[in-house]
Amino acid sequence: MNVSKKTTSAAIAVLLFSIPSFFAQDTEFQVQSITVDPNGNLAIEFPSADGSYYLLKRGPTVDVTDTGIDGQIGVNGTGTLRDVTVNGINQAFYVIEKISV
Repeated sequence: MNVSKKTTSAAIAVLLFSIPSFFAQDTEFQVQSITVDPNGNLAIEFPSADGSYYLLKRGPTVDVTDTGIDGQIGVNGTGTLRDVTVNGINQAFYVIEKISV
């Protein structure tokens, strides 16, 4: 898989993150890093908490209601969600949803 710099830049430039319930508890939530490997796979690191499930969603418009891309049970520390299907996408919007379990 080969991803052009233009595609990589576009994917990173339009990332939007929203965790409404997380913001209510912790206004310091910040994505810690966004990386794209040579194969075009996107990885997003963020502060994670035990007792929650995190779901990464992607859509073609800012009101992301589309596809669940990745999910994981939270741990105290850093969580990582990935989108390994970025190749060929020129623009995408992402939401990280925190779900209490």
